Amino acid sequence: MSDVIFKFQAVPNRYQDVIQRMAVLYALRQPAQTAHDVVELTQQLVDQWRARIGALTSAGWEPSAGTRANHSILYARNCKPTFVMTLQRTRPCHNRLVCPFCYARWVREVWQMIDAEFPAPDPVAPTTEETEAGRVLRSIALDTESEEPALPHRTTFRFHLVERHHYFTRPVLPEGNPQGLTLFQNLAGLLNNIEQQRSAVVDMVDPVGAFIYTTIEPDEQRQHWRLHHRQIFKLTPDQEFPKSIEDATSGRLTRYDRPTRKDILQIVARVCRYPVTLITGDPERTVQLLTARRNTNFRGYSRFRSFRRTRQYDD
Repeated sequence: MSDVIFKFQAVPNRYQDVIQRMAVLYALRQPAQTAHDVVELTQQLVDQWRARIGALTSAGWEPSAGTRANHSILYARNCKPTFVMTLQRTRPCHNRLVCPFCYARWVREVWQMIDAEFPAPDPVAPTTEETEAGRVLRSIALDTESEEPALPHRTTFRFHLVERHHYFTRPVLPEGNPQGLTLFQNLAGLLNNIEQQRSAVVDMVDPVGAFIYTTIEPDEQRQHWRLHHRQIFKLTPDQEFPKSIEDATSGRLTRYDRPTRKDILQIVARVCRYPVTLITGDPERTVQLLTARRNTNFRGYSRFRSFRRTRQYDD
């Protein structure tokens, strides 16, 4: 089997399609203005992904442990593209940690889970103006930020949403390395510590539900790992967010008291944004990270409380 030449057809534009483009395609390439742009960017990403597979395999990566390496590499190179419908029927390669197309399908499933957790608001005697505002809020335009009309609302949202982004770096090896750790030992300890801290954060916030996602990437100088904790909390309207966590946050911390469906789309796109340097960064460091994640069974995300009621997705 050789590389498939994909023939792209229509560009779907449902919420579940837009979320994949926002979180992955535009993060790795650039935003699109038209359906033709989406087709062009998808072809560019197919080429970029195939080139990255070559760089990663040269650095020692095996796309699918336990299968014949030559077959798994071909499956990865011909992984079914998302973003655009194709005539060819290839199968997903299931390398979700690094394959942009499998990653995008995972983002779609995360969005479906979180979107279902925030029901439509309860109407309270809507006026004509409020009905029109609701119509605008339910609309969606390609790649535009949410612009809610400045009109009065009497609808009641049953839950608030808090989006949190905390980022920091950790050295590939501790300064001086007094314990004589190997790179993999230090990275394994870091990954284990991340998983242990998640429950502690959730206990402090005490939300109705929570989604906590951590990405790890090598930096350009190969000396540090960049870590991003991106979190979504579902709170009751009268629930306060802990001041200690707010003060310790290095990035975005936003509370949405009216989380519309379009807001949730954009929030999930930010929270689940593809870790760009896994495609563009140093191949050796990327392979070291992928190997450590596999060997430690590190799970990049966790769902808590009400968010656990729906189907669990593979990591």
